[in-house]
Amino acid sequence: MKKKILKVVIIIVIICLSIAILAFISDKVLNTSDFPRVMENNEFKVENVISKYEKNSDIVHAYEATEKDNKYAITYLEFTSNNTATDYFETEKEALNKTKDKNAVVNYSALNDNEKYSINTDSNHYKTLSKIANTVVYFDVESKYSEEVVEILNKIGY
Repeated sequence: MKKKILKVVIIIVIICLSIAILAFISDKVLNTSDFPRVMENNEFKVENVISKYEKNSDIVHAYEATEKDNKYAITYLEFTSNNTATDYFETEKEALNKTKDKNAVVNYSALNDNEKYSINTDSNHYKTLSKIANTVVYFDVESKYSEEVVEILNKIGY
């Protein structure tokens, strides 16, 4: 009897934690109209780059935020649906895998419709692909800028 009660309590705790995490993530993530403003407030130059993706009708918004000294750029894409964002994420994840060298450090995490895939390569590059709902954020920077970029991504919820 005590084991059954303990199992029920554990399940309830897990459910509550999952709901709390999802609520936290959804409150923190930027929507497409906020991305340019927030990045500009962080001293990035933001450009609408939808024309780069004109052959992909699943992409409805595309921005590239370039760091003020042109050290790196962060690409933000909004898709027509969560499924099309997932398909894009998986395709790009496979492409990133092909670029990794033998001692690359790979990190992958997934929770519901949120996924993050990062590679830190021997060639001093840090690459991240992050998907939340129907949006994807991508960057490829020199490793020396990785902490700076991760801090920005945390600010915008990715």
